[in-house]
Formats: sequence, structure tokens, C-alpha cells
Amino acid sequence: MSFGKSRRYVGYVASLALLITATIGYAEAAEKQPAAKADTAAALAPAAGTPAKAKVETAKPAKVVKKAKVVKKTPEQQAAEDAAFDDATGYIPNDNDPWEPLNRVIFGFNRTVDTCLLRPVTVAYRFLIPAKGREAVSNVLNNLYSPVTFANSILQVDPQNTFATFWRFIINTTFGMGGIFDVASEAGLKNRTTDLGQTFAIWGADEGPYFVIPVMGPSNVRDTFGTIGDIFFFPPNYSQEWAVPLAIGAVSAVNARSNNMDLIDDVYRTSLDPYATFRSGYMQKRAADIKRAKAARAQSQLKAIH
Repeated sequence: MSFGKSRRYVGYVASLALLITATIGYAEAAEKQPAAKADTAAALAPAAGTPAKAKVETAKPAKVVKKAKVVKKTPEQQAAEDAAFDDATGYIPNDNDPWEPLNRVIFGFNRTVDTCLLRPVTVAYRFLIPAKGREAVSNVLNNLYSPVTFANSILQVDPQNTFATFWRFIINTTFGMGGIFDVASEAGLKNRTTDLGQTFAIWGADEGPYFVIPVMGPSNVRDTFGTIGDIFFFPPNYSQEWAVPLAIGAVSAVNARSNNMDLIDDVYRTSLDPYATFRSGYMQKRAADIKRAKAARAQSQLKAIH
């Protein structure tokens, strides 16, 4: 038990002891009070033969109880107070989060999983694996994800990204020893990672309400369906051993947590409302990704025509 908890428990015991002592003292005083009243009455009683004085009762003034005045606030005043509260707490209201109460419950669950499991494993991973080794892990995972990007580049009608993704996968899988080394990037062949959620957005699908997926984290309705669809484009999911995609998913989670360790820890440590901060960050990033995807697609189609 830590020193802080021990000191707090001692305070609880001391407070309980004082409460018990005060209760016993009050009980003893209550028992002695009738006897004290009797002694006082005997001392003040008139002597025998002395006529008693008539007792004059004086009417006590009635107590006047004032009712608390209820001040009704105008909608403008209430809105101003709500805005001041949001500014003070850092809370950012969002009209695209109608399921916020449920999302906050799931966010709390995810934070518990992160605190108790994911972060400790990631800390050990960063301690045991040097930076070059972690870079190799990221390269392998990115190479495994290439078929997802390739399929969505076709669906987005992006010829340049389709071409680059195809040859990156071939080169890195062969000369890069299964993707351990990113030979394609060193040769100047770069692509844009994309997914089915971006594909839906490019073809006009609305993002829908914000949604927090258990264990996986921030998303929205459109991207959630996109995540489900991308499962069919990911080759390891067709393995006959169910442990293969599960292991890759676990390594991907640790790798992602490692790559964003400082950012996530800073949000939890400094943000007044981590939920709102993560929500805002996710929405801004997805909007930027989709904007970049649309621009790259337009440029790619323009080059293909000319």
C-alpha cells in the first residue's frame, strides 16, 4: 500500500474515532441534563410560606421565513453560462456526436484497457526492441496492408496510387525481405495509404454520427462500415489459422500505440476532457485524409488523361 493511501486510511480511522467520542459525550450529557434541571428548579423554588409570584409569559415573536428568490434566466444568459463552462473545462460540444453518453462509456472502457494492458505491453516493447527493430515491424505491417490500399485505389479510380502500391508490394516483398526494408521508398516509389472509409467519402457518403468502437477507438458510422469491408481485402484474414490475423492485429495495436506514445500520454495527462480531445483530433485527421485523397485522385486522373 502506498504512503498516500496509508495516510488517507489513518485519517479515516481518526475521523471515525472522533465521531464515536463525540456521540458518547453527547449521550452522557443528555443523561445528566434532567438531574441538573431538577437541582436548579429546587434552588429557585420559593421557600415555604412565601407566596409564589405569578408567572408572566411573554409571547415570542413569530419567525419570518423568507422564501429563496428564484431568478429565471433567459436563453441567452443560459447559453452564455454554458459557453463559459465549456471554455473553463475545455469541453468541445459537437453536433455530430448524438451517442455521446454511450461513446463516453466505451471510451472509459478503452482507456482502462489501455492503462492496464496496452500501454504496459507497449512500454516493454519499446524497452526491449530498439528503434531500428520497431521501424522494421512498421514496414512489415505496412507491406501487409498494401492489398487493402491497392483495392481501394482501384475503387477510387486513382491510377497513379494503384500503380505505385502494386509495385511497392512486389519490390518490398522480394528485395525488402517480406517488407522488413522499405526498398521502394528508397527508390523514390511512394504511395498514399487509403481505406474503404475514404473510398466511401470520395463517392459522396456522409460520415454519419461519431462512434467509439470497443478496443479499436474513435470512428464514425461510415468508417466503421469501411473497417468491416477492409477485412475482405486483408490477405492474412484468409489464413486457415485463426491465430494469424489475431496475432497481426495485436502487433498492429502495440505498434500504433508505440508510434503515438507521447501524443496519447500527453492528452491523458494534460487535457481537461480527453474524450473531446480525441474526438476532435480524429475528426480533423479524417477530414484531412479525405481532402488529400480527393486531391491526389484528381491529380492522378489528370496525369492519366494527358
